[in-house]
Amino acid sequence: TRSQLLRRGHPKSGRPLRVLGLALLVTEDEGLPLLTFVYPGNENDVTAFARFLGALDRRRSSLKLPVDATIAADGGNISKKILRRLEAGSRHYILRLPARHAVELAREASRDLPSLSGKLKGNVRARKQQCHVYGVERCVVDVYSRRMHQRQLPGLQRDWKRARADLQHLQKQLENQRRGRRFAKPITLAALRRRVSMALAREHMTELVRVRTEQADGAPRLHFEETPGAWEHLENYVLGRTLLVTNRTEWSAERIVLASRRQSENERF
Repeated sequence: TRSQLLRRGHPKSGRPLRVLGLALLVTEDEGLPLLTFVYPGNENDVTAFARFLGALDRRRSSLKLPVDATIAADGGNISKKILRRLEAGSRHYILRLPARHAVELAREASRDLPSLSGKLKGNVRARKQQCHVYGVERCVVDVYSRRMHQRQLPGLQRDWKRARADLQHLQKQLENQRRGRRFAKPITLAALRRRVSMALAREHMTELVRVRTEQADGAPRLHFEETPGAWEHLENYVLGRTLLVTNRTEWSAERIVLASRRQSENERF
């Protein structure tokens, strides 16, 4: 029979795989599962997360235990409606927050963030701040992980190399078209702009390169150059950085970061 869970969604890999989603409620010690919640891979994360909260309420009422849960989730699950629902139900949460959702946050260079102690000493820096998220002042933790930075950098360099090769290939095709050496369908200005967008579709590519296109005789022209200071900005303010929004305001930055990391630990378990 056809699976009701395995559906073709939109994974980060870009490959049209049949996937499913999984949410878990586990104990803080030993990671004992108290609730598993699976959902179709083509369902919007925010919609599935709202349904998970309903299942969570039903399980908490049936456990007859003093469960003091802290919900951890990725940024794809967050919305103004979700945060209001969590806070209305007096739930504790630590959610990854996309940077564009905290535009008022005072961002510091990674090296200027306070270094955390304990288990995270020397590897993680973080600062708690208050800023407006969806029009409400909330606690946001700006986190820098040196290990994450080191893991992200090779992928970014690889993506930049591919994007530059794609743009150079486009330039060569346009030059051949101007000289009458290209016998395929002519590249129009609109088609050129679409192909440039595809070449720069990988994350941060539009920040790393400046592109200019213009109409010309025979074929459009494409000019591109690396944006001055872009690499330094990504190294100092973007790579290795994560924002966490939470209502665990009484917790230290270190405890909030550790609690957030329990999500990935539980996923591996």
